[in-house]
Amino acid sequence: MIRNITNTDKMFRIGCEFFNLNEREENMIQTYIDSKDNSKENQS
Repeated sequence: MIRNITNTDKMFRIGCEFFNLNEREENMIQTYIDSKDNSKENQS
């Protein structure tokens, strides 16, 4: 049980770090998503 709790806590912390991205990373991800959406539109 202790291992599970520790593992869950670790994943929670990683999740918090992932979702608390700084502005620059957020913009990079948004640009990446936009470029993926654009390539889909161009193909169809």
